[in-house]
Amino acid sequence: VLAAGLVRPGGRTAAARWGRRAAIGSLLLGPVVQAWRQQRPRLNPLTFALGHLADDVAYGAGVWAGCASARTLVPVRPVIAWRPFRVTGAGHAAAGRPAGSRKAGSDGGRLV
Repeated sequence: VLAAGLVRPGGRTAAARWGRRAAIGSLLLGPVVQAWRQQRPRLNPLTFALGHLADDVAYGAGVWAGCASARTLVPVRPVIAWRPFRVTGAGHAAAGRPAGSRKAGSDGGRLV
């Protein structure tokens, strides 16, 4: 899907198309560049990027093949869990949630 977005990004103006291409390119290459900078392998960046992307595609294909063979979508269904976060100072949420979403905790500390 992302590769198709690079080839035909849509948009009414050339600036919008280039903006979408830049966003899609950062989604594709951001994790690759981060992994290359952390690991500093002996491979050149292009070879590492191609191998990393091939590994991601193979992993995703394996997940979807497993889902098909087990006839379930549970492994690819997102799980959303809401947990409260402690606020350490006035107006500073630990996870960046809005300041108006706080509740008082039982121990006197505020929860977000």
